[in-house]
Amino acid sequence: MSSSSFDFYSLIMQLTRLPVFVLLIVGLVLAISRQARHPRASMLAAGAMVAGLVQMIVGFGFQMWMTQRAAGGGYDEVKMFYAGFNVLNMVLELAAWGLALAAIFAGRAPAAAARP
Repeated sequence: MSSSSFDFYSLIMQLTRLPVFVLLIVGLVLAISRQARHPRASMLAAGAMVAGLVQMIVGFGFQMWMTQRAAGGGYDEVKMFYAGFNVLNMVLELAAWGLALAAIFAGRAPAAAARP
């Protein structure tokens, strides 16, 4: 398998994550557009979307780098960075989910009492 076909295969495999990427972009746009109504929740939601986008972009870059190195016989080099990447990936995922949960439960005005 040539290096260019290996890169193409890796790119195709990453395209399966495209729906999540689009969802994060839509979420970021919605969070920014609704900032006037719910400033705190929107800020937290936007932070969650950005953390998710950074996680995906860094993950994609690492995956492409890793496949190129492995194809070139640099498996030992890949092993060394894999542990560090996993820690970074975990931190970004925790940040994204933590901010998303904070946005969900962020203080908002109480609901108006129902009229009889």
